Amino acid sequence: MTIPSPIDVVALAALAAPLDEATHEQRIAWIRGLNRKELSALYDLAEGGPALGVSHFHAGPDEVIIHHGQNSLPAFNQFQKRVVSNGGDLQGYNTRPWAGSPDRGTSL
Repeated sequence: MTIPSPIDVVALAALAAPLDEATHEQRIAWIRGLNRKELSALYDLAEGGPALGVSHFHAGPDEVIIHHGQNSLPAFNQFQKRVVSNGGDLQGYNTRPWAGSPDRGTSL
């Protein structure tokens, strides 16, 4: 399966089906393989995409959902955002691979 580069598509929808069909590992490899120009193009595509509701970022109460992130910083550019719905409030924090324990991170 090939997921196109964000610089090769004109709409976010062109990435949706390939990303939906990819495995979790393939999606992580794809995002981690994007360079700064491609990440910028992805952010530009997402800016014009549909709004996401809070329910997109978490499932049930007290269930922690891990979102993998990538930014364009020259170093320390991979992170995880852990999100939970706690009593109706959405809460989360970032963890980083170099932070040691997977439970350490920066509060939002």
